[in-house]
Amino acid sequence: MIKCDFSRSYIDDEKYNELFKRKDEIYNLFLNDPMNGWINEVSTSLIEDIKVTANHVKKEYDLMIVIGIGGSFLGSLAFNNLFKKKYNDNTFKIIYVGSTLSSSDTNDLIEYLKNKKFCINVISKSGNTLETNIMYNKFKEVLKEKYKDISKHIIISTNSSEGKLREEAAINDYKMFVLPDNIGGRFSFITAAYLFDVYPFDQPGVEVYKSEISKNYN
Repeated sequence: MIKCDFSRSYIDDEKYNELFKRKDEIYNLFLNDPMNGWINEVSTSLIEDIKVTANHVKKEYDLMIVIGIGGSFLGSLAFNNLFKKKYNDNTFKIIYVGSTLSSSDTNDLIEYLKNKKFCINVISKSGNTLETNIMYNKFKEVLKEKYKDISKHIIISTNSSEGKLREEAAINDYKMFVLPDNIGGRFSFITAAYLFDVYPFDQPGVEVYKSEISKNYN
C-alpha cells in the first residue's frame, strides 16, 4: 500500500478532504476510459502465438527487419538499443528501420540483405502511416526480387478492422498480429508490437522483461 505524508504539504485540510471525496469518481473515470487497455493482463494465447511465430522466424531466417515509426514501434527499439550487444553472433539479429528516410542508410541495408534470408515485421496501428508504408514498400520490393512467394516473409502488426496494411494482409494471407484499439502506442509493451520483437528472441536483458510479463498472464 502506498502511504502519503501530507504533513509538510501546501494543501490545507479542507482542500485535501474535498479532493479525497472525489477518489471514487476519479477511479471510475479511469476504469471507464476507452484507452485503458494497457491495465489488462497479457493474454496467454497471445504469448503462445508469439512463441510459435518466433520459433518459425528463427528457424527459417537469418534476421528480421522491423519497420515502424510511432509509439508502437519505439518501445521495442528502445529496449533493443538499451540491452543489445552490438557485435554478438549468439543472438538472432533484429534490424529496426523507419526512423530515418536516409537513402544511403537504406541502400547500405539493402546491399547487406542480398545474401541474407530475412523476413519483415511491419508495425503501424493505423495501417496507413506514411513513413512506415514507404519503407515497407521498399523492402517488399527487395523480397520480390529474392523470392517467388513473399507471403511467408511478411508479418503485419496493425489494428483489428481497417487500414491499408490490414487489407493487404487479409488478401495475401500474411501472418498478422492485432494491436488492440484501446491501447495507445506509448503503452504497447503488452501488445504484439512490443512483445513479438523482444520476448521470444532472447535479446540481452530480455529475462527481466519476461519475468515481469509472466506475472501478468491471464
